[in-house]
Parts: sequence; structure tokens; C-alpha cells
Amino acid sequence: MGQGTATLLATIQQLDPIYFDFTQSSSDLLALKRELAAGSATMPSSVDVTLLLDDGTVYDKTGKLLFSEVSVDETTGMVSLRAQFPNPDRILLPGMFARAKVVQAVKKDAVTIPQRALTRVKGGKGSVMVVDDSNHVQVRMVETGNVVEDRWVVTSGLKAGEKVIIEGHLKARPGAQVVPVAYVPAAEKPADHAAH
Repeated sequence: MGQGTATLLATIQQLDPIYFDFTQSSSDLLALKRELAAGSATMPSSVDVTLLLDDGTVYDKTGKLLFSEVSVDETTGMVSLRAQFPNPDRILLPGMFARAKVVQAVKKDAVTIPQRALTRVKGGKGSVMVVDDSNHVQVRMVETGNVVEDRWVVTSGLKAGEKVIIEGHLKARPGAQVVPVAYVPAAEKPADHAAH
């Protein structure tokens, strides 16, 4: 090193608690602020953050979003957010990659459908097959918003309580009479036991 230049001796990093920095598009944040202002969504009293680690496991401690640490990158339009996590066992280390799951707002009376119930038609519009009050199949055009886990949030075209065909919707024909059966996800179906 030259005379008069600083020499790097050590880097101090805090491990418990530890900070997790992640980004979100500023357009998503603006849409969230509009929904909050319009009253169609409410913000929880504290915003919890869950981490999905690089190996696919969920970190067992919940973090808190730090609103004082929000900034916008002018070159990308991305909002940088920071969450703080307890890290007593030093599982999280600086430089590790993880994905954050954040519930930023709760949408009142949202209608959701499983992703597999939706079919995209020409032009990208969404359609679903519904069963009317007389048990006849109808095609319904819908508009969707965000995806939450494995479900679409339907912004228009469906009302709460309507019956959407999930299994066999590709074989269903408009006008056909059907006998609807409540859908049970595979994870909730009882295991078949072989007779002895």
C-alpha cells in the first residue's frame, strides 16, 4: 500500500439480528399504495417476512419489514426494502441468497381461483368454466391481477360463491349439464388403503 492510503484491516458484520435486502418494482409499490388509499386493501399492523432459503427450505424465524430502510434505485425503478431477522444459530450469513415472502396488504373480499382453472384465449384474456344454478356449464371471461401462491386473484368477471370447474374444465362444453362435486386438493385427499 502506498504511503497515506487507508489499509483495510477488517469488515465488521452483524449476524444477530441480520438484515435481508430485497427489491420490488416501484410500479407494484404504487399499485399497493393506490389500493390502500382506495380502501380495497388494508395493511397489517406489522409486516412479517418469511424467507425461502436457496436449498428450498423455509427459515424458521420470521422477520419484520423495516419501513425506514426503503429507497428507490433511479436507474432500474426498483424499490430496495430491508427486513430484519433474528439469527441466534447463525444460519443466515452475509451474501447468502434467499427469496422473501411478504404480506404487504390484505385485500378485502378478494375472489381467487386455482391457476389451473384459468385458460388464456386469443389476445391473452382469461376464461374459466363455471356451473350455473341449473348445473349447466358456461364460459366466463375474467380479468386477473396478481398471483398469490398457486391462485389467481380475479379482479372482474366472477363473484364470490360461483362454482368454477377445476378438474376436467378442458373437456367441459358450454351448455352441457353436469353434476358438480366439491374440489379436494390432492394434499387433502385421504390416502387410499388397499383391502387386506
